[in-house]
Amino acid sequence: MMVMKMRGFHCRGVLAAAALGLSSISSAQPPADTRAEVAKSPTVIDGPQEFPADAKLAGHNGTVLVSAVITEAGLVEDASVKQSSGSVILDQAAVDAVKNWKLTPALDESGKAVRTVIKLNVEYTQAFSEKYSCRQFVIDSDWFDSERGLSRREELRIYKTLRGMFVASALRRGGAASLSKFDFDKNWNDLIESCRKNPKTNFSDIWRKSL
Repeated sequence: MMVMKMRGFHCRGVLAAAALGLSSISSAQPPADTRAEVAKSPTVIDGPQEFPADAKLAGHNGTVLVSAVITEAGLVEDASVKQSSGSVILDQAAVDAVKNWKLTPALDESGKAVRTVIKLNVEYTQAFSEKYSCRQFVIDSDWFDSERGLSRREELRIYKTLRGMFVASALRRGGAASLSKFDFDKNWNDLIESCRKNPKTNFSDIWRKSL
C-alpha cells in the first residue's frame, strides 16, 4: 500500500467537525485472474495533489484510502474512495488527484504489463499550530484564567511552551538566560491583546512576530 502526504499552511481554527458522506464515484473492477497474475505492483512516478483551501480553513485532516484501476500503460482508469477520511472535501480531492497520477504499470511474472487494481493512501495533515486561530487562543486563555486564576497560568501547557520559546529567542539574540515571570506575563498579555484584535489570524503567525 502506498502513502502520499500533504501538509497545509496558514490555516485557522481548531479541528472542525468533519463533513459526512463518501464520494459516489464508482470503480470498475478487473477480472480476478488479472490481479492474480501481478508479480510487481505499480509505483507512483508523479503524484500531484493539493490541500483544498476550504478544507484547510475548516481544519480538516485525514487519510483517504483510494482504490484505483491502473492500466497497462500506468494510467489511472478509474478511482473511488475505499475508506473515507471523514471529510467529503478531502475524499473528493483525493479521488480527483489520483485520477491524474502517473504510475509504472503492474508486471506479471514474465515482465509483461498488466491491468490491475491497487489501493493508495492519500494523507492530508496539518500541524496543530497551523490550525490554531487567534480566536481560539483567546478563548482558551480566558477560560483557563477564569477557571484556575491568574496565579496558576504556568500550569497552562501553551503558556509553558511559549515561555520556553521566548527564552530560547532571547538566548539566540545574546540576551538574558531567562525571563522573569513578570517579564513574560507582559509578553503573554500583549500576545492575547494582539489576538483579540486579529481573531481570524493564525495564532502561530502572531507569536512568531513577537519572538
